[in-house]
Amino acid sequence: TDQLDVEPGGQRHAMREARRLGIDIAADVLKLPHHGSSRQDSDFFAATGAHLAVASSAEGNAYGHPAPSALELARSHGMVIARTDEEGSVAVGLHDDALVVRRSGK
Repeated sequence: TDQLDVEPGGQRHAMREARRLGIDIAADVLKLPHHGSSRQDSDFFAATGAHLAVASSAEGNAYGHPAPSALELARSHGMVIARTDEEGSVAVGLHDDALVVRRSGK
């Protein structure tokens, strides 16, 4: 199940396969794996080079997602964070080659 939830094992697997296939996993936006659970791989976050992390989880969920450690990991890699549990729906787009984030509010 580790790879199904894209926790550390799945994240490492994705990086290995990307290297094997010559695929760059760099991205502007990273949707935090597994709703931002506490189980994340720092190297995966670094490999994406993302500027924005989106934490998609329900407000007050029983799992405590997104975990503070996942949010801190994203911040430590220079990512701005958008959270659906606190900010409602999140839409991301480009305008004049810059990321634009719209939050619906709650």
